[in-house]
Amino acid sequence: MEEKFLKAISIFRDLEEEELRVLLTATRPVRFPRGEVILKEGETGETMYIMQEGMVEVSKSLVMKWGREDYQDRDKILTKLSAEDHAIFGEVALFDQGNRTATVLALTDCLLLEISQDDFLKLADQ
Repeated sequence: MEEKFLKAISIFRDLEEEELRVLLTATRPVRFPRGEVILKEGETGETMYIMQEGMVEVSKSLVMKWGREDYQDRDKILTKLSAEDHAIFGEVALFDQGNRTATVLALTDCLLLEISQDDFLKLADQ
């Protein structure tokens, strides 16, 4: 992958070419087959993903109240992201190891670049 691919992503736009090269060394390619959950809402987040190939669906669990005591969990689709859009997700985990706020599902076979919080923080210290 070239630095210009990363340069097209908004959070990396202001980085110099050398900084982009260093960032690439901290990533690792991961594949997710169609139908696999990549991130699950409520789980602890420690990684961010950059989409290289494929499409994902981002959804959030909603609790619906039907009558007085009848509650039902339903997933609400928030958006669809694709590699063509230079999409990223999970970036909040790089700064805060909180719980994931949404579920991300692979709609097609996906190739993603993964950056762990530890590797990102090491780069930030350089």
